[in-house]
Amino acid sequence: MSNNEIIKLLDKPVELERLYRSHPKQFISWLAEASLAHPESEILRVWNARINYPAPKPHSTNHARLLFIIVISFVSWVLVKLPAYLPISNNWYYPRFLPLIVFGSLIAYFLSNAATSIRQKRTIIAGVVLCLILMMLLPDKPHSASIIMSQIHMPLVLGSLLALSYMSNEWKSPEARLRYIRYVGEVIIYATLILIGGMVLTLITLGLFQLIGIDIRKLYMNNVVILGLVASPIVATYLYDAVLSRESKLATLIANVFAPLFLITVGVYLLAMLYAQKSPYSDRGFLITFN
Repeated sequence: MSNNEIIKLLDKPVELERLYRSHPKQFISWLAEASLAHPESEILRVWNARINYPAPKPHSTNHARLLFIIVISFVSWVLVKLPAYLPISNNWYYPRFLPLIVFGSLIAYFLSNAATSIRQKRTIIAGVVLCLILMMLLPDKPHSASIIMSQIHMPLVLGSLLALSYMSNEWKSPEARLRYIRYVGEVIIYATLILIGGMVLTLITLGLFQLIGIDIRKLYMNNVVILGLVASPIVATYLYDAVLSRESKLATLIANVFAPLFLITVGVYLLAMLYAQKSPYSDRGFLITFN
């Protein structure tokens, strides 16, 4: 017992923590010996509770929520495919309604799960319906600057409605708003990873079928790929919200890496803009790109 380091450091909690971090396996062995020698020690009882605390059970998958994800992904895919089955122009349909389909599916997900008040749900749904009506009433003038600006700002409005649905009844809280920003970053990262995996799967699938002389390229690209593109933000949201319980910090890690690089890029760009004597306020196209 004389060689038991825990007994020597019983009155030094900081040293005990350092000992545990440096020799965790040996610490557990010493802890068992020390507990037998000093069963009355409150410090040892705390350490025993900490070391032997049962690990929490893995988060069980909510089958109803997963089923909802599948249904909403399929509905989004059907809506995206409407121009292929109805006499609707792609140039008219997609700039107006693709953001509505994507953001609408995410809003539906959070409204179906969050404990949002009925009044707030009605407000969000009314906002989405209003956006839908406005997009339908816009004139078919694809080269109009006003129409283009309306289509550019529509995702921002829908993003605000998504924020309300995500934050639920805590929408006035600054912490909730920060959590929403973190959610956006996480979903972008996970959706990108899903799309990269989908690209690899697509190449493998097309290659395998090509080996046996069956050309499924058109069928696969027009259906499976589009489904994957539409479903990726929904699936990414499900992963972050339900599987990871909103505890992932991948976006924060990447932001810490790229924030200095982005700052350098913006600084160099501003200097180059001054050198070239260009102003974003003199040309509308330049202003749109700059924003």
